[in-house]
Amino acid sequence: MLNLNLNSLSVKRGPAGAAPIPVPVVNFSASTTGPTAGNSVSFTDLSTNSPTAWQWEFPGGTPTGSTGQNPSITYSATGSYNVTLYAGNTGGTGSLTKTNFINVTAAPTPPVEQLFTANGTWSCCAGAVCVEVIAVGAGGGGAAGGATTVGTDNRGVAGGAGGGGGAVAIATITAAQLTSTVCVVIGAGGNGGAGVSATNPGTQGNTGTNGTASCFGGFVTAGGGCTPGDGGYVNIAPGGINGCAGVGGSAVINCGTGTVCSGGNGGGMNATDKTDINGGAAADVTGTRAPGGGAGGSTWLCGGVTFCGSGGIGRGPNTVCGISLGASGCGGNSPGGQGAVSQNYGAGGAGGASTRSGSSGAGRAGTAGVLKVIQYFS
Repeated sequence: MLNLNLNSLSVKRGPAGAAPIPVPVVNFSASTTGPTAGNSVSFTDLSTNSPTAWQWEFPGGTPTGSTGQNPSITYSATGSYNVTLYAGNTGGTGSLTKTNFINVTAAPTPPVEQLFTANGTWSCCAGAVCVEVIAVGAGGGGAAGGATTVGTDNRGVAGGAGGGGGAVAIATITAAQLTSTVCVVIGAGGNGGAGVSATNPGTQGNTGTNGTASCFGGFVTAGGGCTPGDGGYVNIAPGGINGCAGVGGSAVINCGTGTVCSGGNGGGMNATDKTDINGGAAADVTGTRAPGGGAGGSTWLCGGVTFCGSGGIGRGPNTVCGISLGASGCGGNSPGGQGAVSQNYGAGGAGGASTRSGSSGAGRAGTAGVLKVIQYFS
């Protein structure tokens, strides 16, 4: 028992016949009896008969004792611990020990997050109960703009179409399904189409290429880019424009449960009225959008009049599970401009501008994919 100094609380009987002051009946409570290691517990004195002095004993706690009425104590190690309180007044001192009153458990292991921006391998940590994988496919490259040297013919001059955005896949996998090292592959963004020289009438802008998939072993694949086989192209022919936009990538979950969201489509040109087609907004995944597609340029020539406009604006900048996804790129202005593209993950490349003469604008490349792995332990 710690030395509780109650000398100053000597018993005073008062006038003859006065009733003695009752000794405190000790009791106390705790804010929790099952804290996790490293957390504190607040103790409350519940003693009756008006104690005026207190002495606490907290083996295993920090501090190990207190003379306050309602102290707060931290327990850093797991185990079961007694708590003792002495409470006194001028009538005397009472005490109470509660055996194994505080039972400290181990603090939960926080999730382990890994972000892969390059190829590598992954192994499940010991004790993990489940793993969440977020895979973002790479965006497809935008096409270059077309060009022509014809000055008065009714001939279209199309801006390059944009590449599609990479898909997003989110899967939850049990640790039992991950018994070996997993190969991690990060999708590379598709290249933008190269600009072309207008040495001949009706020069076609080169196509962009697909973005490749991001893959977590055989479990999650987020196919990025554009299908089928190109990042959108332009075809210049008498009387019309065909700006074929890239398609958003698709994704597959082969193991576990989760959500798949295709990337946004690329932008292009409307062959009928020669207007912009904005890059399509991707569908929602976990309340936000997947990467958007790139947008096409919009310069065209009809009846000797050149119309120079900015490319359509793609949509889709958002954050999914802590990964910042790419917004769509803008198509370039005439002459020869390039659309900018977001530097985040999975955005489709923007289409290049077109010109009446000289060289057309090159398409922008799509941005790379990314893969995030989160391990949970409880």
